[in-house]
Amino acid sequence: LGGVLSVVEPGFIDTYLTLGRGTVPRAVTLRQVKPTDRRVYGESAAWIRSEALLKLDLGQGRLPGLLAMGAEDPHQFTPSHGTDLLSFFAGVFERAMRRWLS
Repeated sequence: LGGVLSVVEPGFIDTYLTLGRGTVPRAVTLRQVKPTDRRVYGESAAWIRSEALLKLDLGQGRLPGLLAMGAEDPHQFTPSHGTDLLSFFAGVFERAMRRWLS
């Protein structure tokens, strides 16, 4: 799963979601970006211009997960877009991952 799954150090997800600002990360983050860190998108990082980030609660005693969707279009994901459907999708994905991990 190397092209799909990355394992990172504890705390990386919150730092990435908040861009290191130390604020409380949101469950869904939509933003324009020019990633320099290849840990999220690997070799495709150079092409990513906007991203949708879904923080995943994988259950008690587990570190959080992150579902990242990147796009070449800088206007595909912006903070002004609604997040209701992505929040719902994150919840469904979390439950599926919890069953898979148990």
